[in-house]
Amino acid sequence: MSTSTNGHVDSTHTLSLDDLLSSKGDVEERWVELPELGGRVKIRSLSGAEYQELGSRFATVNSSGISSLDLGAFYRAATLLSLLEPSDWGEEQVSKLWSKKQGALAPLIKAIDELNAISPNAQKEAEARFR
Repeated sequence: MSTSTNGHVDSTHTLSLDDLLSSKGDVEERWVELPELGGRVKIRSLSGAEYQELGSRFATVNSSGISSLDLGAFYRAATLLSLLEPSDWGEEQVSKLWSKKQGALAPLIKAIDELNAISPNAQKEAEARFR
């Protein structure tokens, strides 16, 4: 990858297939502190394929052709895929976790959003993408 002398990426450089496949865009991991729950968990970012699959699975189109995304189901599934430690998570455990108060889960939701570049307008963008 071409980098200028000041450390910034050269925006005029066209990436090759090798550049794309060997770039730093791999799955990222992060520890997330959950103070209201008394500890931390380790999560990972989703791959592009996982993110698209979740969006497709939880997007619906009504009879008027208007799409919507079930954000609750999306985030429960994203949590299940993202959680690395503790490692023995299943759908039942994630459902129990999501029964906790929203404030306790806010750091986890924020970290999932950050790792996956989900903007504050995620629902609107996702709905538009899955029409």
